[in-house]
Amino acid sequence: MRRLHFFGLWVLVGILSIYGCREKIPSWSNLIKDHAHTSELNASFQEAFSLRYKRDYPAAARAFETGLKDNTIGQSTQIDVLNQLGFIYLEMSDTTAAIPLLDKLAKLESDFNSFQRADYWYNLGVLNLQRIKPDEAKKNLEDALRMYEAKYPRGHLRIALTNTKLALHQVDFGLKAPEVNNSIRTAFSSFYFANDQDSTLFPYAEEVNYLMAQYYRMVPRDYGAGLNHCQLVEKLIARAPWKDTALLARSLGVKGLFLKKKGRYHEADSTIKKGLQLLQKQGKNSIFIQEMYRFLMANAAGRANVDTETKAQGEKLYFFYLTEFRAHQKSTNQSEIYIQTDELYAYYCFYRLDEKKQDCLEATELFLKKIKRDMPIYRYYNEEAYNFLTSLEIKNKNYDKALTHQLTSFKTEIDAVKAGKINNWSDAIKPANANLRVNPFFAFSGAGKIYLAKFNKENKVEDLAFALKLFEIADDMMSLGLTMNEEGVLSYHQEMGDDIYTVALEAAHLAYTLSDRHPDVLVKEKILDLAFRFIERQKSYILFREDLFFDPNTQYFISKIKEVATDITTLREDSTNMNSILSLVKANFEYDRLLNKLFKRSIENFKQKIPKVTEIRSRLKKDEVLVQYKVFKDQVYVLSIGKKQVYFDTVGHIAKLQKYVAQFEKLVSSENQHQFNYAGLDSARVVYDLLIKPIEKTFPSKNAVLIVIPDRFLTDLPFDALPIQLDTTVKDWRNVKYLLLKHYVVYAPSWKIWQQNRYARVSSSAYRAAFFSYTTKEGQIPALALEGAKAEKDALADFAQVKVFKNGTCTAAKFRQCAYRFKILHFCLHGESNPLKLDANQIFFQINNDQKIDPLSGSQISNLDLRGKWAIISACETGIGQTNSEGTYSLSRAFLQAGCAFTISSLWEINDKSTTDILVNFYKQLEPNDCPWIELAKAKRQFVEMHNYPPYNWSGLIPTI
Repeated sequence: MRRLHFFGLWVLVGILSIYGCREKIPSWSNLIKDHAHTSELNASFQEAFSLRYKRDYPAAARAFETGLKDNTIGQSTQIDVLNQLGFIYLEMSDTTAAIPLLDKLAKLESDFNSFQRADYWYNLGVLNLQRIKPDEAKKNLEDALRMYEAKYPRGHLRIALTNTKLALHQVDFGLKAPEVNNSIRTAFSSFYFANDQDSTLFPYAEEVNYLMAQYYRMVPRDYGAGLNHCQLVEKLIARAPWKDTALLARSLGVKGLFLKKKGRYHEADSTIKKGLQLLQKQGKNSIFIQEMYRFLMANAAGRANVDTETKAQGEKLYFFYLTEFRAHQKSTNQSEIYIQTDELYAYYCFYRLDEKKQDCLEATELFLKKIKRDMPIYRYYNEEAYNFLTSLEIKNKNYDKALTHQLTSFKTEIDAVKAGKINNWSDAIKPANANLRVNPFFAFSGAGKIYLAKFNKENKVEDLAFALKLFEIADDMMSLGLTMNEEGVLSYHQEMGDDIYTVALEAAHLAYTLSDRHPDVLVKEKILDLAFRFIERQKSYILFREDLFFDPNTQYFISKIKEVATDITTLREDSTNMNSILSLVKANFEYDRLLNKLFKRSIENFKQKIPKVTEIRSRLKKDEVLVQYKVFKDQVYVLSIGKKQVYFDTVGHIAKLQKYVAQFEKLVSSENQHQFNYAGLDSARVVYDLLIKPIEKTFPSKNAVLIVIPDRFLTDLPFDALPIQLDTTVKDWRNVKYLLLKHYVVYAPSWKIWQQNRYARVSSSAYRAAFFSYTTKEGQIPALALEGAKAEKDALADFAQVKVFKNGTCTAAKFRQCAYRFKILHFCLHGESNPLKLDANQIFFQINNDQKIDPLSGSQISNLDLRGKWAIISACETGIGQTNSEGTYSLSRAFLQAGCAFTISSLWEINDKSTTDILVNFYKQLEPNDCPWIELAKAKRQFVEMHNYPPYNWSGLIPTI
């Protein structure tokens, strides 16, 4: 006789009832008869099962309890019904009823086959999770999982559900990031492969989304992605025929923490309180109520550290929630399960180190005395407490004590026997100990910060040298996570990269300035290598999709991720269709799965070898100088590498530099600036004095090729418009001695792209060029729409064999179809950029009634194969875009990422006539073997000599390699 497997029926009915079916859905009774002991299933049992699957648990429980009184049913059916009752009691959190029932099932265990026993262990594991018995729960769930996997080696919903419960166990009782990460990933993948042909992901997608939100909170700290998962949990629960109030409440708590991390403390407070109120109304889940109080106190502590205005409110809220929590403990006779009050008080005091140092010290030391090694999350609490103590001692300038606490924290994750052999940081950096900790990058870089602070106080050069050594080792062990929020920016990684590499570069700069005085301790060549490495690592600490385009194996994943990410962003607050929402859930899972695969493929490429400075110098031509700027919060560094000399230093106070750069950009980018502006140019001269003048000794005397890699707010700066000197006798624009007239400036968006493209050249054989431009009708004759387009086309035709795309052939699709056939791609179109979004740069191939249509985005361009080509983009704003530590994500960069050897682009809405004049002269004097960026500079020089125009007319057109 077939047995009733409640999981199978649960899933079948859930899918049919929630997602809908095109065919007529059979009645509850027919479904039950198909999967149960039909001969024994009387009408009362059928009604009980119907109530159970409708999630009317109290009525279902009464119906099953009544049915069990029937002495005519067999033992097999009795066990099935008891199992159903066990599940119902679990869902109702009625442990008083569930425990004796499960005891009864245990006595009947001899009658079970292995698969029924697995169901029993699963239910018992869920019960023990609710009873806050983590060790028993873990054993039960692992026993069930082994049996499920033996029966279903290719995956099954039972496996997915069990893995999900194990992951929830890990989230609640583990708190060790790598284990949590693995558990969540396993739960996710088992759900995904349980039924990979289905367009939805079962009624339990909200649980997995909750886990994914926890993953983004604890592992990569990608707050945008975490919020997205929390919102999906809310939507799924709101639209389901049942309400998982406890999960919704917990999701609101996690959402509140994400809002706190974004500095939205008021929203965080109200969101977490809403979750707390939901749990309190249930009158159960004491572990989660404690969790909510913990979140509320943490949020209040964070608010107390923002500014003077919110400080008093934050302090008041902190002690209010602390009092409420203690009252909750007293009224429910509970001990502290999930939360440690002393740990929270230490956390609160940590935000007030400048005022209450002794409070923090006492609270943290008290906490260390209370925690025990047998606690489920002992290591986490122990490490956090020592991190507090480290920060406190740094504030107190007790650096030796800080190093001791940091070392103790480092040893927390190490086997006790091995940890006993590490007595100082010299022991810790030995190769045998380097990989004993989960994330040595943060441990060693943290110790490096302390040694640097110690040097600044005591001036012992040995401390500086050791700090630099620690930063070098930390960089070797850099731990990278591939995550992405909805804007495409890894904000957490950028934040951490800035924090750590700012200090590492400061240490390198200090060491460089002292190297001549202490050559036995500080080796100048080694320091320069580290400085260049730290600059590049800070950039590559953040991994963007576009950085991987050169590897053909990653292109599928990149394209798929973008496609799925687009699906995710279509989720709207007013969406009501359950199928479409659950499809988005699947898209979210697919997104994370692809990112994980992409990371595994790209990790070796990501950790590319950074060359030594001597290697870079050997590759440079005699007239080339690499000039790389690195902007941090308080300081700007420049590393200029010439064939004969190297310069490494800071370039002045960042506030002063930003002020003058802003004034200069306003001068050169204003279309209305016609009258000669001496004062504006004088501000520009200050920029030259800060950025260029100090490094001139690395340049050849004249006509050096300056390969400039700018950073952050310097990326929109037209360097060749900087005046190298200025006196009061100059009365017009053409007589200003611009940098353009002395040297050739060419830009590179990043060192990596420049290295990959620098040897790509247009072949010396007959050129083939494509020219794309709009047309309009003048009478019955089509004509090129943009002023100057015909002149640019004719000049290009004198240099190369030109294929003109206009009318219906000037389309984005046509360009993508035939771009590979041409060596030169010239666009006389309209473009636009949005500096706030990564993929918002577009070039438009059609225009209709002044409406720009048929766009091609930067992300689409970067996925093409354009190796060795030139892209002349005679359009507006094609050289600007979102700026971050890796440079500017512009249309120009997209062409370079696609493999182009050279581009010409614009920094603002260019003047059509002057742009045409420059490009026509560029083509006229260009020879097949010339460097195109040099010829562009010569064309601009000629324009400056012929016209008394301000820099707006010519400096916005820039060459990039």
